[in-house]
Amino acid sequence: MASNHDKAKLSFDILGFIFTHYAEGETIRFPLETLLLVCRDWNRAALGHRALWSSFRIYLGHDDTSIMWNARLPQRLTRCGPDCSLDIDLRNILDLPDEVEAPEGTRGDELYNPWTCDPSAEPGSECECFNIARTCMETSLNELSGPNGKYCSRWRTLRLEPGHTPWRIGSGLLQDTLSYPTLNLKAVYFDHVRLEGTATDRLVLPNASNVHDVTILDCKLPSLHPFDSVCEAQIGWKDLSGDPMPIIALHGAKQAQRLTLWALSFATIQLPVQLHQLQALHIKGSHIPAELATIEFPLLNDLAVCWIAQNPISTIMGYRGIPIENLRRITITTPFESVEINSEDAYTEASESVLELFRRATSLRNVSSSGGALAVILKTLWDAIENGQYKGLYPSAKGSVERAWITDLKGGDTFELDGEETVESLQALCRQWLPYYEPEILVQRLIEPYSVIFPF
Repeated sequence: MASNHDKAKLSFDILGFIFTHYAEGETIRFPLETLLLVCRDWNRAALGHRALWSSFRIYLGHDDTSIMWNARLPQRLTRCGPDCSLDIDLRNILDLPDEVEAPEGTRGDELYNPWTCDPSAEPGSECECFNIARTCMETSLNELSGPNGKYCSRWRTLRLEPGHTPWRIGSGLLQDTLSYPTLNLKAVYFDHVRLEGTATDRLVLPNASNVHDVTILDCKLPSLHPFDSVCEAQIGWKDLSGDPMPIIALHGAKQAQRLTLWALSFATIQLPVQLHQLQALHIKGSHIPAELATIEFPLLNDLAVCWIAQNPISTIMGYRGIPIENLRRITITTPFESVEINSEDAYTEASESVLELFRRATSLRNVSSSGGALAVILKTLWDAIENGQYKGLYPSAKGSVERAWITDLKGGDTFELDGEETVESLQALCRQWLPYYEPEILVQRLIEPYSVIFPF
């Protein structure tokens, strides 16, 4: 007869759900190994769930984190067995430019504080922990590759972020580790991965033909394998440091469906001449590559641009390959509250480009923006009402089953446009979302920040 203790036992499957939930919130201080200490049953069950040990979130900070992972990594490789797919996330948290970019479990933890731990060092200098973390990152990835790259065929996802110091170059060990075939790799995320060499050297990630999701940011990879089968890509340069190399890894990615570009005016991203499957194109930064003007995007319905210096709307309107009439969502981001409006003529030009966009974008159902760009959009709309130009524009969806929306990216609020808007209702919305931009003096408010920054 079963005892009450036996009846109270959780099944293997239930424990699996508990363990998986715990693993999602794992930190360096509360690792998976804690599960082994609860009781004998949990110990056996945790060791029996081999896939539990196959996800390697290795976030490196000060020396103690490297010591911990040097001890844990071989054990975890053993516990996940010889067949599990491996998900690898390796990041040097000490060398991030902003704590906001760090994984949630590391923020505020003194183990990941970027300040030197050497009391005799100069403020702002690096302690030895920085070099230890960089070395540990490369040796950890090498261990995850197995002898002669044996485990690389098991890699399913790979994220590498060695650090954002621009002059740091990966060692020969890192280059060797990344030269093994990775036939089952599905997703790649490289941020500030830099290697020496030329395009004639051994390929980085050879035989990675099954990669469907790729991110390459601020990297120097002379011999990167082309990702022809990719469906989603984020590529380019977020930092303006170093000498960016041309990126050609996507020149054959004709099946891409989502593409995010961090482009620079003095660097090249080579893309296919046709992107017939692309549905979303997000352009970060102030530069819109001229190459986009010659590419066809017949299925494109989601477009995002960034308004920093020049008005991006007039630029994209001139690109014949972008089907403005098919767009259902347009996002105009602004990293600052203001946009470059230095005169009333500049405002008029910006407003006319918005008006033309709304005339042509007959399928549009959502416009998202913030700050000065959103102020321009709202004023353009109420001016259109006042001038009798509102009928037939994007927001005037009266009688349509599918309504149109405008979204404030900063606050996350949305406003439904039903074609019954008035000058007063849109001005009230402007006051609610953008208190700085009073409707009565909105154009002057747009000009003011630019005049302060560039007084001449």
